[in-house]
Amino acid sequence: MHAILVATDEGLARALILALDGMDVGISICGEVDALRKSAHCGGFFPLPLNGSDESARRLASVANEIADRHADTVVIPADVPSCLTVLAARDRLRCAMFPSPEPGLLEEINDKWSFYGVCSDHNVPTPKTIFVASKTQYSYSFLAAELSSPFVLKPTGERDGRGVVIIGSESEYRELVLENSGYRYSPLIAQQYIPGKDIDISLLAFGGETVCCAVQIRTGSVVRFLECEPLRRAASALVEGTQYTGILHIDAREHRDTGSIWLIEANPRIWGTINAAKWCGLNFVAAGMALACNRPVTEPRLLIDGCYPGFASALTSRLFGRSDSTEMSKERRGFVDHLMLDPYEYYRIWDRVRSLSLRRSSRPR
Repeated sequence: MHAILVATDEGLARALILALDGMDVGISICGEVDALRKSAHCGGFFPLPLNGSDESARRLASVANEIADRHADTVVIPADVPSCLTVLAARDRLRCAMFPSPEPGLLEEINDKWSFYGVCSDHNVPTPKTIFVASKTQYSYSFLAAELSSPFVLKPTGERDGRGVVIIGSESEYRELVLENSGYRYSPLIAQQYIPGKDIDISLLAFGGETVCCAVQIRTGSVVRFLECEPLRRAASALVEGTQYTGILHIDAREHRDTGSIWLIEANPRIWGTINAAKWCGLNFVAAGMALACNRPVTEPRLLIDGCYPGFASALTSRLFGRSDSTEMSKERRGFVDHLMLDPYEYYRIWDRVRSLSLRRSSRPR
């Protein structure tokens, strides 16, 4: 098999490479992630703009078809939303398989935090009360607090990794953190009812409205634990069935501290950063998606309900100092760590971070 990774986001493309490690799959990379040409696992890099335009789709199809003509069972796998939109725009031109993906309209609906609220509401999936905020000056604190109670959450509709998310507990906080904060330039926004409790997420792969495999996780620092949570699985399944969703999906949810009720907050219809924590514990979503793309049986488990990924630092320490044995770290896990240790890209990546930090420090006024 051969995978064509399509990406604008370097971190998500790296997660895809790690997911493919050990699968005996050749890898070509297309897109805007030039640094990954340094990876030992990159069998060819093809720089391409990925903006969903017809020209971008045409160029991607041309490159993908040339690769597919040389490799049997080639699958195009987008890592992020712009890449997925470009792949979808190119699909009628492709002479190879495409990783399961939602239709463009549904993809964009799920990816936007305001329209995701609408999708959940339309399908009677529990989600906190949410108000659209066109700009940070549109509503007063008193209006939002009256509608949502206090504290409430304010966040941009299209950002990721927690950028622009603030929890507002008072009028003075609203004024200081948002209204009078010249650095808070996000727009549009949503204001959302705050659910006291803990974060709990669900990852899944679906095909035609049916959940093929899924995993519920909680995260503490770099440690990711998998567990059973039937209410969250039911809510996610209702959303998948109601929208006839196809593709991978990672949903952020909250479990209420007092009632234990589950509330869906937002979702990522793309590769997510902790996808390889599930692989570590026995469920490789990318392998399952490639099997679907090639019309092969999915051999990955349907549910992942236990397991713990300790974070790479702990895994690396165990590998380096011999504190692992066959029960603590399987051959596949050792291979996963060795992949990172032996790939030149990882060292370039560390060096780039160190250099960036040094430049930042040297530019500070003295």
